[in-house]
Amino acid sequence: MVTMRQIPVERLRELLGYDPESGVLTWRVSRPKYGCAVGQRAGWIEPKGYVHVSIDQVKLKGHRVAWALHYGAWPAGNLDHVNGVRSDNRIANLRIADQHQNIANSPIRVNNKCGVKGVVRTEDGKWQAQITVRGKRHHLGRFKTKEAAGQAYEAAAEKHFGEFARKQRNP
Repeated sequence: MVTMRQIPVERLRELLGYDPESGVLTWRVSRPKYGCAVGQRAGWIEPKGYVHVSIDQVKLKGHRVAWALHYGAWPAGNLDHVNGVRSDNRIANLRIADQHQNIANSPIRVNNKCGVKGVVRTEDGKWQAQITVRGKRHHLGRFKTKEAAGQAYEAAAEKHFGEFARKQRNP
């Protein structure tokens, strides 16, 4: 199977344009067989929210293609979307990250019932803060209020994850 790194960046540049300010990939050549015209937006957004584009029968992740077009080489590791929006491929929104950093920047889980990342309600009605760092769960304490537990999580996230800490709360 062909991987992304086996498609030369020169081939990408032959076929695609990239605007680092908008993050949009466009076709440089007409591809009538696929219904693509010069200047038309390239790729599609798949169900998980990532942009994909197909080159020479190889499905590529749009953020990795954007990086390769901008820097002239495929990224050496994982890429993280700084703002968490998977379709936002502006170069300012992309950064190299290891798997743990990428996980640290993940949004609140969809099954979170209280709306605060890293916080759960205990059976006795108190609020427990917890954080997972490199696969190990750390209990940060039990609190009288959801807000206090959230602050404990945010402080721990800043300490352990630095710029990758996501302190987002559900609206």
